[in-house]
Amino acid sequence: MARAQETLAFPFRARLLYSALAATLLAAVSWAYLPTLGFMAEHWFGDGIRNWSHGPFVAFFALYLGWRKRRELVAGAPNLWGLPFVVGALALHGLSLKAGIPYLSGYSLLVLAGGLVALIYGLSGARRLLFPLLYALIAVPLPVNAWGVTPFLVQVQSETSTWLAGLLGASLLRDGSLVTVAGQTYHIVPLCSGFNFLMAQLSLILPALYLLPGSWARSLLVGTSAIPISLLTKSLLIAMVFVATPWWGADAAMSLYHVWLGYPAFALTFLFLLWLAWLSRHRELRT
Repeated sequence: MARAQETLAFPFRARLLYSALAATLLAAVSWAYLPTLGFMAEHWFGDGIRNWSHGPFVAFFALYLGWRKRRELVAGAPNLWGLPFVVGALALHGLSLKAGIPYLSGYSLLVLAGGLVALIYGLSGARRLLFPLLYALIAVPLPVNAWGVTPFLVQVQSETSTWLAGLLGASLLRDGSLVTVAGQTYHIVPLCSGFNFLMAQLSLILPALYLLPGSWARSLLVGTSAIPISLLTKSLLIAMVFVATPWWGADAAMSLYHVWLGYPAFALTFLFLLWLAWLSRHRELRT
C-alpha cells in the first residue's frame, strides 16, 4: 500500500519540480524578451498599426484556444524532451538580436512556449497546443521585404489590377509597378501588395475553420483558398481606383475605393470564406 502511494505521489512531485523549473526559465526569459515584446507592441499599437493591427487579436485568441485545452493538458506527464526546444529557442533569440532580425526572435518565443509546455505536460500536451502555437505565428510582425514575398506580390498586384481595370474599360499604361491613367501616375507600393490584407483574413478564417466541425482536408482547402481570394479582392480594389480616376479624379478615387471600400470588401471576403466553409461542411454531411 505504501509503495502504491509512493508511486502515485511521484508524478505530483515530478510535476512540481518541472513547474518550478519552467517558472524559473519563464522569469529569466521574460526579461530577455523585453526587446522582442517592445518590437511587436510597436507594430501592433504604434507606427505600424496599419501594417500589423491584427496582431493583438491573434495573440489573445491564440491564448483563448490554449485555455480551452487546459483540462486536456493535466493528463500529460512531464518530459525532458521539451528542454531542447527551450534551449534552441533561446539560441535563436540570441542570434536574432545579434543579427538585428527581431521577427525571428518573435518566432523563437513561440518555440519557447511549446518547449515549456512539453517540459511540464509532455509532448502530448505540446501536440494539443500545436494549432494555437502555429496560429500565433501570424501575430509576429514581418518586415516589408521578408523572404521576397512582398516584392513578388507587388508585381502580381500590378499585373492583375491593370488587367482587371482594362476589362472594366480603363485606358492605362503600366511600367513595372507604375501605372498611368488619365495623366495620373500611381505607384503600387508594398502596402498595396495585399500581403497585410491576406494576413488579416487568415487571422479570422483559420480559427473559424479550427472551431467549426469538419474534416482537416476540407478545412485546409478552404484555408488555402483564402490566399487567391484575398489577393484578387485587393487587385479589384486597386483596379477600381484606375477605373474611377478619369471620372472623379485621383483624390476622390483613392478616397472612395482604396480607403472607404476597403473595410466592406474585407468583411465581404471573410463572409464569402465562411460561406465556403459552410458549403464544404454541408457537402461533407451529405456524402
